[in-house]
Amino acid sequence: MAEDHPLGVGANTYVTVSNVQGYAQRAGVVWNKGSRSAPVHNAYLLARAETGWLGNIMLIAMLVIPLVAGLRIAFSERSSPLGGVALGSSVAALMVMLHSNYEYAWLLEEPQRVYFLNTAIIAAASVALRQARREARKAKIARAREIPALAS
Repeated sequence: MAEDHPLGVGANTYVTVSNVQGYAQRAGVVWNKGSRSAPVHNAYLLARAETGWLGNIMLIAMLVIPLVAGLRIAFSERSSPLGGVALGSSVAALMVMLHSNYEYAWLLEEPQRVYFLNTAIIAAASVALRQARREARKAKIARAREIPALAS
């Protein structure tokens, strides 16, 4: 289907196009409600079939960027509780990426809630870390200004 429609068949239309245009029959999918009404079980292939290569690339980017950001925080702040929280959320994002090879569940509402909650935790850890570094810089500058005043 992805080869025949490089720009995709449209979001949420995989099952319809698969049945109407004969892709399910050619793939040997059994003719019953449970089989013919379910999309392909690989989230990446489903995204490519429905939204084309651009949609597939965006799905991968949406999964990889929070993972990389969380791992950066986790390994730069190993001794901080923020590092542990970011690492936990990053591992959750990694598990979503791996599981998406075998199941399209990520494209459903409930798993997305949990995924985006973990993404929000990574973003909050990033903001907290940035704010802590800003405060540390301000304190360092304030101490540097106090030392010459004490010397005179």
